Amino acid sequence: MISGPLGMANKFAQTMANAKNAEFNVKVPMGAEEWAEAVFEKWFELMGQIAKSSGARHNLLDRDLYDPIMDNSPEWADGLTLEDLPHIDEEAEFDVDDSSDILEELYGPFGDDPRMMFPFLRGRPKGRLSGQYNRLFPVKLVLRTAASLIASRDEYKFLGQEEGEYEYDEIHLEDLREECLKVARYAKSRFEWIDARSGANMGERLSVGLPDRKGDPAKVKKQAERFVSQFVGSVRNKGQGLPFELGLLSVDEEGAVQFTENGVRFMLLENPLFDTQAAWKDGESFTLREKSFLVAMIRNNVPDEFEFMQKLVTWIGEGDNSPKPIEAKIAEEFSTNATESSLMRSGTLARMIELSLVNREQSGRNVTYSLTENGEKFKSS
Repeated sequence: MISGPLGMANKFAQTMANAKNAEFNVKVPMGAEEWAEAVFEKWFELMGQIAKSSGARHNLLDRDLYDPIMDNSPEWADGLTLEDLPHIDEEAEFDVDDSSDILEELYGPFGDDPRMMFPFLRGRPKGRLSGQYNRLFPVKLVLRTAASLIASRDEYKFLGQEEGEYEYDEIHLEDLREECLKVARYAKSRFEWIDARSGANMGERLSVGLPDRKGDPAKVKKQAERFVSQFVGSVRNKGQGLPFELGLLSVDEEGAVQFTENGVRFMLLENPLFDTQAAWKDGESFTLREKSFLVAMIRNNVPDEFEFMQKLVTWIGEGDNSPKPIEAKIAEEFSTNATESSLMRSGTLARMIELSLVNREQSGRNVTYSLTENGEKFKSS
């Protein structure tokens, strides 16, 4: 369908070049030039699609095409490990500026760091993280998925412009939500398969916050909507969603998603679930380095949440270390009702447990919290 027009466009371009070289003063209809350019762009776009489908560019595996409980199905993190993604060798010696430039070449252009916007927002941001965010690991899954999409996007150079001047396909929030949901559902089913084979329940513990792939349709749909709106991002309320509130991703009014520099640096930190088998031994979904990074992002981008976490470790250290006394303290401090206090307590403490700041112990129906060694240090930070 395009070979005929392409031949004519080629002839047109050659004739134009010959006329210019001969310095002929001839009139050229703008419509003809625009038509030829459109044919060339269509042809180059077609070649790019063929190259991409042939494996010239890494594509994220469509997990909906595979059954996660089959022995020969792809691993849950296929295409999302550090080995699969472009990264800087940690043993290489770079100063901060050099590494920033390299990371921006790999995953940029970077979006605005929220801290840079605070002066324009008349002070620091207000508000805490929602108690609905009962898990932090899904953020890592979202960032690795975004990295795969960005690494495989098409980039464009313009003929006649200087080398190094490129434009990139945009990654839109709707596409990121769709891909993250596929990865998250597949991962949870694969974790269940691992549990069934091992006789342990470690996969069930590690998959908290991830949505089911099968089951009651209404429940599956509700879980999917919750996951993409909370752990990826809201389409209606741009910037609402855990990765954006932590300052790891940014999104513009048109829904185009970009990494922040901090987002790339956190995404590329080695993870015990994606990159090693350590999580299956100790149940930890983050390394100490990742946990410290997340605490810093909370302190810098959600300072009200950081202060609330400090209050919680203080109360627990003073002996108010069970749900009801903590919720009473929350209600007094923030003038919240019983439901709000319970959600604030459960969501924030769940995240603090994941960050190894707090331990949770249960004896029968009684639950108590205690501070870890890191929690003791956090109390005085």
